[in-house]
Amino acid sequence: MEKGDHTFDDAIISQFTIMQTIVENPLVFADKAGDPSKIFQEPETSWIPDACAQFDYLRDSSKLEILEDILEDKMENEKRGIVWYNHPKTFEFLKQNLEKYNPICITADDSDEERISKAEYFKKHDEHKIILASVNVLTSSVTLSPEATFLIYYE
Repeated sequence: MEKGDHTFDDAIISQFTIMQTIVENPLVFADKAGDPSKIFQEPETSWIPDACAQFDYLRDSSKLEILEDILEDKMENEKRGIVWYNHPKTFEFLKQNLEKYNPICITADDSDEERISKAEYFKKHDEHKIILASVNVLTSSVTLSPEATFLIYYE
């Protein structure tokens, strides 16, 4: 198979989302690291590099440090906001490492009623500085202004 071959191009295009996810958070695929020669036999995830399995978020990513710098700046100005995530593994990492901001967490496991209830609770309780919310589940039907004065898309 050579570059320019229809099958080769299709394989690369179909893997773009996975490659983008690996760049954002290699931990999402840490348990699927495999042999790169299998990209055409098992194109879903078998080719994912072994480096994903060895990735340590605190050691290998500067994103958390940058996020904390931004949040500290916002807290100094008594701002409250939303930190959006995309993957459940990222959520677990953020939840653990951002405890000092007393986040309200809105996940795919929450019902629509729970999501609305948590958003309303955030509006009324200033001790919660951020909402950690999945970009896939907190809809535009939830209005958090003027309480949430900033949005950060972590992924």
